[in-house]
Amino acid sequence: MSYTTSPALAASLSPAAAEAAPVAFLTQAARDLVARYPGSELSDVVVVVPTRRAVVYLKNELALATEVGTALWSPRIAAMEDYMVELAGVQVEEPIALQLMLFDILRDIDKKLDFDQFVGWSGLLLQDFSNLDQNLAYPAKVFDYLTEAKALERWALEQMPAPASTTVAYFRFWDDLEKVYWRLRKRMEQQGVAYPGLAYRLAVEHVQNMLNNGQKAPQHIFLGLGSLSKAEEKLIRLLLKQGRAEVRFDGDAFYLEQDSPNRAGQHLRRYRTKWDLPPRASPAPPAPYPICCARCHAKSSLWASPMPACRAKWRASCWRPRACKTRGPKSPSCCPTRPCCCPCCTVCPRGRTRVQRDHGFELPEHAPVQLGGSAV
Repeated sequence: MSYTTSPALAASLSPAAAEAAPVAFLTQAARDLVARYPGSELSDVVVVVPTRRAVVYLKNELALATEVGTALWSPRIAAMEDYMVELAGVQVEEPIALQLMLFDILRDIDKKLDFDQFVGWSGLLLQDFSNLDQNLAYPAKVFDYLTEAKALERWALEQMPAPASTTVAYFRFWDDLEKVYWRLRKRMEQQGVAYPGLAYRLAVEHVQNMLNNGQKAPQHIFLGLGSLSKAEEKLIRLLLKQGRAEVRFDGDAFYLEQDSPNRAGQHLRRYRTKWDLPPRASPAPPAPYPICCARCHAKSSLWASPMPACRAKWRASCWRPRACKTRGPKSPSCCPTRPCCCPCCTVCPRGRTRVQRDHGFELPEHAPVQLGGSAV
């Protein structure tokens, strides 16, 4: 999601900004934080954003939103991944170190394991373990399912292979996968390290235990988050249940309409409904405006198509003689990019002698840019 622009979001964040013009999402969020938490109250707030880049920009916006000559008690601002690692109380280990740790565990199970072959698939196995933990899946159920799925493949064997064959070693690997997972996790917890997915699981467990023990969590504000993992969803849900979290989306109101068929905003609509978020969490719908040409005041039509070939075919249907009678002989056709113009010229009918072509200026195709890229 974008962290620089969000149309008509000013009215959804604070009543004082209802009459202001649409501004950048982080700009309005920073102004709202400074207005709602005066003095040192802002230092007790935790603001979570998706990326580290957003952290830098939000700090800059907070400095700009503060009055000249006034001290600002900055809140705790962190990217989602960094904050989850902080809550877990572990250190994310380098992939190479994790692979060596995994090799030692597998070597204890299979003395004939070849390191060259291990390097080829060890990274993928660690990523699968990380995804399993990040989505809070039950390891026993997942590995039982894999074991049963691989057992079905054995039914296709006409005869049982030899105990020392590669086939037996292949199926034994899947049977021992759960054992490898728990041994790796135990060793990482002893050393205080983890892969990202395990850090997410430990962070959720830490927050859940803290709330169950009656401890009070700081106020959290989640800004501009997009599609979330199961661990992130559970963390936000736990804090919302205790009244210690606010969620604000940075997206077009078009994607957040309740009955919208647009799949791009499906996860945001699900979060808003599932968590029963207030209207201020969503951007306000933009004001309607007429689509017209500023110079000639001619009405225009906007059409969307997934591929340039579809645009060319649609233009061919508009340039037919019957369609030309309604649109006029001098109807311009504007293309967004230069490659889109070539298919349109190809399908231009013979009787269409006057066609106005226009396309956007593409910076990567500019000569100085190409010269600079080749020099680098």
